[in-house]
Amino acid sequence: MVDRVFDRSNGGGHPFDDALDTWMARTPPDRYCAISCNIRFDHRVSREREAVLLRYYAAETGPPEKRLEAAISRYLQKEIQRRRNPAFLHRGSNGVNRFPDLGRHFSSSRKLPPAARTGLPAPINLDLRLARVLDLNGLTPVFLVARHKKLRPFSDFPRGTGRSPLRSRPPEVDVLAWLDAKLLGAGELQQRDFVAAALEAVELSRLRPQGAYQPTWATFWSRFDTLAADGPERWAAALGLPNRRRCARWLIVLRYTIRETGGLVRPTTLDAGFNEYHFPSPPDVAYGHPVDLRLTPPADSLLPEFVHQQIPHPLRHWEQAGFLLGRTEKPRHGWLAQRRSNHLALLQAVYGPRVATWMSRCI
Repeated sequence: MVDRVFDRSNGGGHPFDDALDTWMARTPPDRYCAISCNIRFDHRVSREREAVLLRYYAAETGPPEKRLEAAISRYLQKEIQRRRNPAFLHRGSNGVNRFPDLGRHFSSSRKLPPAARTGLPAPINLDLRLARVLDLNGLTPVFLVARHKKLRPFSDFPRGTGRSPLRSRPPEVDVLAWLDAKLLGAGELQQRDFVAAALEAVELSRLRPQGAYQPTWATFWSRFDTLAADGPERWAAALGLPNRRRCARWLIVLRYTIRETGGLVRPTTLDAGFNEYHFPSPPDVAYGHPVDLRLTPPADSLLPEFVHQQIPHPLRHWEQAGFLLGRTEKPRHGWLAQRRSNHLALLQAVYGPRVATWMSRCI
């Protein structure tokens, strides 16, 4: 078994070892194997962030693997998702992953190590454009709040079967049917009005207590633009966005500047939570790289990947992306081992044999 946690040798004495060994031994390889590899090899997680995760682990009870799974989920929820100042923005514990020269939020007199600078424009242009793909089906909590506030066009958003109007989620097929009724066959003006209302609802939710939802994942627009015309299936695949639902989904694309984000951060496995499709980037690589979910033909290039804090998205962000809106036709999930293996092979092709030295297995 591998005796590393967050790419630091531990001599086989780390509290996570039993859980990670159990996950790695699962056959056939599954999402737990993938998460185990991420935790073993993700060099981007600092000792300070590891210590916080260890505290969550110590607070759990039960078998080690259940404790670690719960700790990862609790860390994501408490330290990132619902925080106005999420952990990935902290200079002290995550400075190595924060890009330099990105404005006052990311100013620092301390020179970052080479691993954080490799391949970055120097200084990076704050007016560079980013691309984000937003899953409208995933906005159910936002739409529930908007319906509760009696905002148009959410008054007829489907209801769940529970008692709480804000926590009782409707079935996914009902959400899809509602979105289809709003968007399928709608004219450009109707679609524009709906997207504007959806983005306003997201902002309303963001401003509520505990309404933040971090992080936002993005790539460079210049790279995304080459596949924009390929449609929503390709957008989701290229950015590593698995569809775990049993139905199609509606996606929109947003375009905005680095300046509007307050700063970009290289993501870590802790920022992705229990997401088996997340994959660490190799040492001395400035960006993250999403796993391209396309199986045939496999991807032959890597997109850069960043996270940033949640920001307002006015309608002009959608307009600047060319009003890109689309409906996927099928779930994109499964074949995990093949997709992760394809990604590891592509990292080796791009960055050379040092990748194999760093990560001995990916699933």
